[in-house]
Parts: sequence; structure tokens; C-alpha cells
Amino acid sequence: MEIITSKKNKTIQSLKSLNTQKGRLEHGMFLVEGEHMVLEALKSNYKLETLICDAAKAEKYSYLIDKSDNCIFAQSDVFNSICDTRTPQGICAALSNFRFEEKYGTRIVILNAVQDPGNVGTIVRTADSAGFSDVIMDDACADIYNPKTLRSTMGSIFHINCHRTSSLENVIDKLIQEDYSIYATAIGGPNYF
Repeated sequence: MEIITSKKNKTIQSLKSLNTQKGRLEHGMFLVEGEHMVLEALKSNYKLETLICDAAKAEKYSYLIDKSDNCIFAQSDVFNSICDTRTPQGICAALSNFRFEEKYGTRIVILNAVQDPGNVGTIVRTADSAGFSDVIMDDACADIYNPKTLRSTMGSIFHINCHRTSSLENVIDKLIQEDYSIYATAIGGPNYF
């Protein structure tokens, strides 16, 4: 097992850049951290590009390593430099195959300008648990692949279709034409109950 020992390693630098939106767009990938998120990712149709393991925890995660065609090992401090969390679990994965599709399911949540990454992730997780098929976000919403958003989804990102649009008005018009029922809430709106 070859172990990367330098934070300046080109692969490590590329993986670290996935914690920024610019890096995610540049590489076409995003990073998930922790055992639960990696397990959920492996069950999804996202493509696992690279599995990254803290070399000190290779035995613990051998069952995940066996499921990957491309695993790299890093010294603990080098591994930790990739991660966004304060106390990394020792396993993370770089994934591709962003799923911003144009086809919608039967139950949809639409988000307008929800800027807090934790709130976006929590809404995705709640929508998933309530049986919704899709979440549509406008460009003013937090990035769904932001590390904080991903952690807040607790794996629901892999169960629900997420879409991004520059025009919610056009999306809503399309949904009305397709006979979707639309219900809306607004902060400061009148109370109907």
C-alpha cells in the first residue's frame, strides 16, 4: 500500500479543492466524508471516482476499500487536510455524475433563495423522508454539493433527484401545464388556517 505523505501532492491538492464550488465545477466532482455518506454513495448511481482512506484506518474500512477500483491512502494529517470536518472519520470519496435532470417525479419541493447550506440539506433530507421525488432549487440557493449541505442531507442526496434552475417561474409554468398542483409558503404571508 502506497501512502501519500505530503499535503502538496497534486492529487491531494485536487481533492482539497473539491471543498470549494470553483473546484467542484472545475473537476466535475464533489467530496463526501464519513462512513455513512460513502456507503450511501456506493449504493447510488453517482460514479465513485476515488476513495480516499486514512492509512491508519485502512483495516477498519477494508470492506469499503474492496468495493472501489481506485483507492488512495494518505497519512493522517494529509487525509485530514482534505476534509471539511474538524474530526474526520478516516474515509471519504470523490464522486462525479451530477444529477441536474430536467425530468421530474410526482412530488416536488421547490426552493427559492435558501442560502444557508445547512437549511438546504435539511430540506432535502426532510423531503426524502416524506416521500418526495425531487427538489428544485434556483441559482440563489446554496450549492447542493457544498460540504455543509451534503452533511445536512445525511445521505438523502443519494435518494432524491436535485435540480438547479435559473428560472423558477419557467419551471412552475411548466409544472402547471403538466397538471401539477402547486402549494406555496412565504415568510410574512397571510395565515390561512
